[in-house]
Order: sequence, then structure tokens, then C-alpha cells
Amino acid sequence: MIVGLCAVVAVGAVVATLVLTGQGSTAAVPEVVAPQPSVQMTVSPDPEPTTVEPTQQETVFVTLTPSPAPDEPARVDPPSTEGPATIETLTTDGAVSFMNDYLRRVVADPADGWRLLSTRRQQVEDRESYYTYWPSLSSASVSGCVYEPSGSLDCRVNTVDKAGKTGSSEARFWLTSENGQIVIDVAGGGGPEQLAAEDELERLRLESTAGLVHDDRWVAELSAKRPGISDPMQTAANGTHVFYLADILAEHQHLQARLPDTPLLMLRREDWGKQGRDLWHTVADPGGFTSAADVDAWCAATFPELSGKELANQCTPRQMTAPHD
Repeated sequence: MIVGLCAVVAVGAVVATLVLTGQGSTAAVPEVVAPQPSVQMTVSPDPEPTTVEPTQQETVFVTLTPSPAPDEPARVDPPSTEGPATIETLTTDGAVSFMNDYLRRVVADPADGWRLLSTRRQQVEDRESYYTYWPSLSSASVSGCVYEPSGSLDCRVNTVDKAGKTGSSEARFWLTSENGQIVIDVAGGGGPEQLAAEDELERLRLESTAGLVHDDRWVAELSAKRPGISDPMQTAANGTHVFYLADILAEHQHLQARLPDTPLLMLRREDWGKQGRDLWHTVADPGGFTSAADVDAWCAATFPELSGKELANQCTPRQMTAPHD
């Protein structure tokens, strides 16, 4: 290893000292060879003696950067072989990283965040509310997350609004992969059970909307839910108070079994009434109701085990109006 190399070269009246520093094998630093001194004699016609000036010494420092030794080639990283993101290969760290990136992007630009929603989620999301809510925040992030291979991610969401007010709440996100990237799915995810329930709900809806008349008649709304909604007064088929598509279907089927002689409709928010967040509605339409009071009386007779808020939560008067704002 060369620590220092000093060469002093005297050329005429100037002496140059080269101090070379570097690290590496001897093969990595080129050898410095001092040139042989050159002497030239000049005969002056002037008879007076020549005055010899004092020798001046100048020190020049040169630093050499060693090149890699031949037996130590420069490292070249291999190209990445990672394929498109899939929910099957997603890890907890990956899920958390995705959510924080999504929250950062949606706060900065809701349109950017909208692109990270699955096609199914975009179809049921209230776009106006989405574009209004996120810009009201200055930051959002998740912490304390627990990820399940089914695609669910339970986290604490931490927010700061434009006024500097902080907020924190528990939330469950459902992730899936679509077109080679991770996206946020509808509540309940895209597993076979949920997809089958969604298909059946859509089939029932098509039956119900065929020939549907918006004539302002009174009907009884028995359920109004969207995937992921929590109803503390009712228990879903999954044993919790949170309803997903399979639970919404199970509730509709339970009501059909309980009321075999009553026509039940399966509608979505866009099919009738005041528009808002997308919901799946189970509506009893037996006919003969002339007022809200008639519906209330029918509800009390149909669900005698319920009263007060619990009865109103299960059965409430509505009018079959055309979709409107």
C-alpha cells in the first residue's frame, strides 16, 4: 500500500517536490519516474562574472485517486426482476407504505388519489364528497396497522386539517391489485364470497328496477347499507356490527324469508329518491299505504319485538320518488 511518495526534481534553478498520496495496491497507482536533470552551459561574451541567484524551492502537491485493481471489478447491480404488484405478494410493510403514499397523494390532489381506487370502489364512491373532503386536510397518515392476507388493513388514521386541528380514528381499508398495481377496494374486498354476493345483489336489483314506477307512493324501507357500514343496533351475518356485501345480501334474504307474502325490492341509491352516498336498499312495497302513519303502523305490526329507535332503524316510511338532488 502506498502511503506517500515524494520525488524531488531539480531543473535549473527550480526544484519541484511531488507529494503523492493514495490508497490501493501497488498496481493501482502508476509509478512516477523523476526525469533526468538536463544541464546546458552558455558562454557569455561579457567578461564580468555571472551572478548565481539563490536556488528557489517550490513544493507542488498532487493527489492521485487510485483506480480499481484488475482483480476487483466495479460492482454492477443486476436489473430488478420484480413483476407487477399483486395482493398475493403484498406484505405488511408494503401495505402500510402504499396507504401512506395514497394519503399523501390524495391530500395533495384528489384526482391523483382517485386513480388509486379500484374500478368497483369508484363506482360506489361519492365523488363530490371525495373531492371536497380530502382538500380540507393538510396531512394524513396511518399508524399501528395490522394487515391480513385477505387484503384488509386495520390502521389508526391520523389527520391534520388546514386549521391545524388534529384527528385520529380507527379505520379498515381493503386492498386489491388491478392492472398491475395495488388499489383500494370496496369494503369486504374482492374475495369470491363478496363478488358472488355483489353479483346476486345486482341480479335482484335488475329484477326490482324492471318496470319500477316513481309515483311518490309510500313504501317501507327495511335496510339501507353500503359495504363497510357499521350499525350498532344490528348484527351482521359475520357476527359483528359491520356489514359487507355478503352481509347485505344475507339480511335481504332473511327479510324475504320472514315476509314471504310481501314484495321486496332491492334498489341502489341511484334508482330512486334523494341522491347521496351509494347504498343498497331493501324496500317493502305491499301497496295500500296512503301516508307515513300507515307505514309506521305496518312496521310496528311486522316487527313487534322492536320499538322506539330500534324500530325506526329497522323500518321507516319513504316515498318512491324519482332520483333527485
